Amino acid sequence: MYINYLMLVYKLKATQLKRKQLLPADVPNLIQKKLLESFTITGLTPGSSKEVRAIPARLKDKLIAHLLVIALYVDEFVLNLHEIQKDLRIGQQKLLNHVKALGCKVAASKYLDNPGAKTAVLAIPLTFPNMKARSKGRGRN
Repeated sequence: MYINYLMLVYKLKATQLKRKQLLPADVPNLIQKKLLESFTITGLTPGSSKEVRAIPARLKDKLIAHLLVIALYVDEFVLNLHEIQKDLRIGQQKLLNHVKALGCKVAASKYLDNPGAKTAVLAIPLTFPNMKARSKGRGRN
């Protein structure tokens, strides 16, 4: 159930974020509140006191990470990336970056229905990609 609630938040469009009731009524209020606090931000529109809600890219990435972790757990740490990519409607490279950041190893899929698909496997010991060191910008005086 929780993964379905996460998908509902993920699929919210900017116009839907303006509504008072963002998620269906069958989603418990406590879960709605926690999801909206965790994956959206609120602010005031310029020139008025109307509060608006948004999902910035960093929180969208956080939401994708949560979805992937739960999907890995449910599927016993082996995940068909083709299916997840269809559900999330994101590019393959972006999805690969997310699963590698979680410590997964990516291999060609063994599923017969789609031989070009990739599989993410969370194996022990975890290995994470090396993060690029940020170069120091120009000195500030």
